[in-house]
Amino acid sequence: MTMGNHNEESNPGCETTDVNPAVAWIAAAGLVVGVALVFVAITSMFHFLQRRDLASQQRSEMDRVTKAVAAARPQFPEPRLQVAPPADLAVLRAREDARLNSYGWIDRKAGIVRIPIERAMDLIVERGLPVRGQPNAPPPSRTTLDMQQARPLQREPSEPLK
Repeated sequence: MTMGNHNEESNPGCETTDVNPAVAWIAAAGLVVGVALVFVAITSMFHFLQRRDLASQQRSEMDRVTKAVAAARPQFPEPRLQVAPPADLAVLRAREDARLNSYGWIDRKAGIVRIPIERAMDLIVERGLPVRGQPNAPPPSRTTLDMQQARPLQREPSEPLK
């Protein structure tokens, strides 16, 4: 074997043919298409985030305007939206707790009063619940449901006992 003779048997680790140009062009085209797809994806993501940021700015501007209008005009016409639901819930619970824990008139003419819930539970423990057919049981009185149904729909706040 001489140095000038280059055949496959003399140099088994070397290439004997050139690169196929069709495969090279297909690989280059795939690379260009991939870069174009990434460009389109990034551009569309940029536009999406830009629209979302603009919408967020418009919402914050709307919130600012709404608060300014609410401060300028404290009583909106009907229908009113809740401005602060947690505060409204706290007021409702405080009002209900005050009714549950105080004395007051339900129907002054009929002599029906409201007593605190704790006192009502103590009275039930002391006296027990009436049982039907029990001898010497007091006559049945109006039930709570009967009293609620007899009440008018719009009532004035109950007056405290004097």
